[in-house]
Amino acid sequence: MTSYQFDLPGGSYQLNFTWTVALPALAVLSLLVALGTWQLGRADEKKQLLARAALAPDESVLSYASLPSEPRALQPLLGTQLALIGSWQAEQVILLDNRMWNKRVGYQVLVPLRLHDSNQLVLVNLGWVAAPLSRDQLPDLSQQLPQALAAISTIQGRLRSLDSQVMVLAEQTLQNQWPLRVQSLDPQLLSPLLVSKEQAGDLVNGVLLLDESVEGGFPRQWPVTTVSVEKHQAYAFQWFTMALVFACIMLSVGLRRTKEHKTREHYEQ
Repeated sequence: MTSYQFDLPGGSYQLNFTWTVALPALAVLSLLVALGTWQLGRADEKKQLLARAALAPDESVLSYASLPSEPRALQPLLGTQLALIGSWQAEQVILLDNRMWNKRVGYQVLVPLRLHDSNQLVLVNLGWVAAPLSRDQLPDLSQQLPQALAAISTIQGRLRSLDSQVMVLAEQTLQNQWPLRVQSLDPQLLSPLLVSKEQAGDLVNGVLLLDESVEGGFPRQWPVTTVSVEKHQAYAFQWFTMALVFACIMLSVGLRRTKEHKTREHYEQ
């Protein structure tokens, strides 16, 4: 056991602890602080997304035939309106599972777009389709998808980061079978299936949400953010409060007063 003695107003104190208890306690405290800091970072990201979404359309729409490959270089483009130039890989359809539309369960349909100037692949979210009654069946898009793609004259929408952090019930194992049903968009799992050895290029770590004003695609409505800035800040406050309470509890367990300082009134008595 390790002990530290120190004086505070009102008396002398001794802090007793063992490293077998202190180290796990510090790990928990660090985790709580890190979670609060992460929520503050998410709040800042949402502020930037809202600021970009508030730009006038004629100021924010940019045309791209290539995009930055590095996630850090791509960050300034997230949340902005983009018009992409490329060709569809319509044979590789991704169905994002468990998506709601008007209180109905279904899928969001994503199709890779190969950019002309860079040979990169960008996933384009075309919108929502209903799920069959049986989980053993997938939506039949053999007629709907060609019509939906043909009606799209301008491939325009907001760019979002690939969502690989959605909680899933089990680890995903993807097979090279199309259409491909997925629980979340994990670029590390999708890239080997989408990028062939015969064609150079890579999968951009972003997904384009086809704008609601563009003809074609499927029913869709994209909120700028699903979690408000205030909610992220509230979550951060909760994590920091839990860290403070936890630290106080651990101190109260190991802290003991060893000597009380005599006050002036005590001596006069």
